[in-house]
Amino acid sequence: MFMTKTKSLILIALTVALAACQATPDRDERAEIVDHAQVELKRMKEKDPQLEPLLDDCAGYAVFPEVGKGGLLFAGAFGRGAVYDSDGDFLGYASVSQVSVGGVVGGQSYAQLLVFQDQARLDDFMRGNGVRFGSQASAVAVTDGAANASEYDNGVAVFIMPRAGLMADASLSGQEFKFVRAEDVDKYDAHASTPQD
Repeated sequence: MFMTKTKSLILIALTVALAACQATPDRDERAEIVDHAQVELKRMKEKDPQLEPLLDDCAGYAVFPEVGKGGLLFAGAFGRGAVYDSDGDFLGYASVSQVSVGGVVGGQSYAQLLVFQDQARLDDFMRGNGVRFGSQASAVAVTDGAANASEYDNGVAVFIMPRAGLMADASLSGQEFKFVRAEDVDKYDAHASTPQD
C-alpha cells in the first residue's frame, strides 16, 4: 500500500514538472534550437539517405535535436525542437515530454524526428491534438534504409537517433507535444518588451 502511494505521488510530481516545461523557449535558446535541429536532421539524412524522399513527400516534420530520458522506477523525458513544412520553411517551436512507470536505468539522449503524412496531421499537431501514441508504439532507429521500412502510424512516422547512453527503450507511449507558432513567439516578445504603465 505504501509503495503504491509513493509511486503515485512520484508519478504526479513528474507529470507536474514535465507539464511546466513550455514549448516556447527563452529568447536566447531559439536560434540554438533551430541550428541544432538542422544539424541533427542533416546527420539523420547522412545515416539514411532515404529520409530525403520521405521528407519531400510529407506535409511537414518536427525535429527534436536532443531528448533526454532518465529514471529508475519512473522515467521522464523532455526535449525542444523545431517544426517545418514540406518545403523546409520554419513554422514554430515544439516540446516533447514523457512520463512512464518502469523507468530506464541511467540516462539516454537521442534526436527524434516526427514526419507528418498529410496536412491534416500537421494541423492536428500544431493545434495540440491528434498526436498520441499507444502503449505499443515505438520509434524506428535511423539506419541506412530505415525510412523505406517505416510506416505511418495514424499519419505520423517517428524516427530516433541515439546521441548518448544505451538506447534500450524506444517506446513512444505517454509522449505529449506542445507547439507554438513562430509568429506567436514574436508577438509575445513584442508585447513583453513594451513598457507597461
